[in-house]
Formats: sequence, structure tokens, C-alpha cells
Amino acid sequence: MSPKLLFYAVQCLSYAQWTAIEEIGFGGVYWLRVNQIPMQLGYWLLSNYEPAKNCLILPGGKELHLRAADVHATLGFPMGSKEVQLAKSLNDSDDFSRFYNTWRDQFQPASGLVSTKTLVHHLVDQEDGGNLFKINWVVLVVSLLIQNTQKPNANFHVLKSLMSVDEIPQYNWCEFVLTSLRTCQKSWVNTNRKGYVTGPLLFLMLVYVDRVVHETRYVDRDYFTLVGWTTPHLNAREKAEKSYGTFGIGSIEDIMTEVIDTSSHNASEQQPSSSRSPQEIKDYVVDLAATTKAVSDQLILLQSKLDCGSAILPANQTIKKLRSVAQSLLNGTDELNENHSPNNIEVGASVDV
Repeated sequence: MSPKLLFYAVQCLSYAQWTAIEEIGFGGVYWLRVNQIPMQLGYWLLSNYEPAKNCLILPGGKELHLRAADVHATLGFPMGSKEVQLAKSLNDSDDFSRFYNTWRDQFQPASGLVSTKTLVHHLVDQEDGGNLFKINWVVLVVSLLIQNTQKPNANFHVLKSLMSVDEIPQYNWCEFVLTSLRTCQKSWVNTNRKGYVTGPLLFLMLVYVDRVVHETRYVDRDYFTLVGWTTPHLNAREKAEKSYGTFGIGSIEDIMTEVIDTSSHNASEQQPSSSRSPQEIKDYVVDLAATTKAVSDQLILLQSKLDCGSAILPANQTIKKLRSVAQSLLNGTDELNENHSPNNIEVGASVDV
């Protein structure tokens, strides 16, 4: 399962759309900067995940148990009290059939299942961030990060839990991720570990690289873990572990919890209130987030261009030096090999956007 299309969609979000996904509890996905998943580390994680215990088995028998709270700390999904419901078929019930047909009418062609590519390009154009956009966003996230099929189609089954937009945050999407992980891992094992990965592999990888520290941290911890990690960071982590001859070596740290700065809170109580309005403060924070996102995007673009330059002019010393500087910025280290190859696999269907 590849996050490539979701990565593309995130880059296109308008302010209204960003606000909309915040309202339904899926705003953490805004920070997605991973568009490919390292192949060898991903397969090792799936091979060493024990669904019966819901844990990763690390060298030496150590166990990293996964809970719904880990999903929330990693991806920021809502962790409500209601169980996510999936439709068994398009004819699950009369109410569902009517809801599905209404949802399906927004797409062309007018018949057949909706592809994830069609869904992405359609929701990007829904700039007002209305209810239909919110529904489409959750369908896309589920289809690309949680539960997919071997064909690049949107997961219509989850629409059963989206019939009331106001109730979306009330569902336990974190537990749904864990349920999907157990199911997809068993299916993958049944295909002799060579089949299509249909579950939340990105979650499994992010929680692993955050909680199992190998030598050093490649990015500062944040709440959510999704913030900061990029494809080059994951590549560097995979490469470092491969140099040890095995994966899973490192110290286990506790789950990251949201930190509230009580000192500044107390100080603010003793000082006059800010003259800025809540909207001004919100606009300022959004502007900072947009600037951070723009810088991150440009660094990733720079890395891509330098990789292309290295392929065309492998002996050019200037390109080699520039590539080394770019890798230092992206990976936080000067020790990456100049000839490092990402060695990625898009786990799932390959789709051009």
C-alpha cells in the first residue's frame, strides 16, 4: 500500500480543506511527507509482527506492544468510543445503498467502482471543504493508509461509518488501524510473504522508528510521529540498520505523549491577555505551518532533482557535493554515502499523478 497519492493530495490542500480535516479529527495527515516505503524494512516489520499478541517481536525476544494510543500518537487519528462499521456489500442495507449512490453520483464515469486516483483529483477540486469533501478525505485515508484491496479502488465499505459527518470523530479509527493490521498481516503471510500489502504498513514503520531508537534519532520526536519523518529519513534508517546485518536492534522508548507547557500557561495567567484576536493567532500559526511545509517540500524536490542529476552525470563533482549537502539537510547527518540509492518500493499499486 503506497502513500503516494495521499502525499500528492496533502500538497494540494487549501486553507478551507485543511480546516475541514481538522474538524473531523484527521488533521494529522496534513504533515505526511512520506511518498514511498523502504522495501526491506517494511517486509521485516510485517514478518516480525505477531497479530495474536499485537506486537513486534524484536531480536532477543523483546516485544513492542501496540495499542490504539500508539496509533493516535503516530497518525493523530480520532480515538472515539464507537466501533468503525464496514458495509459488507453495496446492498448492505437500503439506507446504505441510497447513501452510496448519492456519494457515487459525484464521479465520472457514472458507473463502476471509483479509483483512488479519481477520488484524489476530485476532492482536490472541492476547495470549500464541505461535508462531501470530508467524507471523501476519510475514504481516501482509509484506502491508502489503513485498508485497501489488490486493485487501486476506493474503499467504499467504510462509507457505512461516514453517513453522519458529525459522528466521524466519535469512531475509534485507531482501533480500526490495529484490526486492519492484524488482518492484512495474516493475509500477507498466507501468500508466502510475497503478496500485495493491503494494510497500515506506514503506521507500523513510523511507530517502530519512533519507539525503537537505533544509535540516534533521525528526527526530533513530535506529537504526532508523522511530523518530521520523510522518505529520505526512512531510507537512511533502513540503511543504518542494514549495516548491522539485521533489523530491530535498539532501545525501546515509551509512547510519545502530548506535552503541555504549564510554565508558559501559568505565566500567561499572570500577564495581561494578548491583544491579538483568536483569529489572528490562528492565522499566524497556519502561516507558520504553511512556511514549514513549503520548506520541507522544496528540500524533497531538491533531493529528487539531485538524484536525477547524479543519474545523468554520475562523475560530476559539483553535483556530488550538492547532493551531500542536501542529504545532510534532509537526514540530519553528514555521513550518508554519496552513492546511496533509496531502494524503495511502493507497497501497493503504482499510480502516476
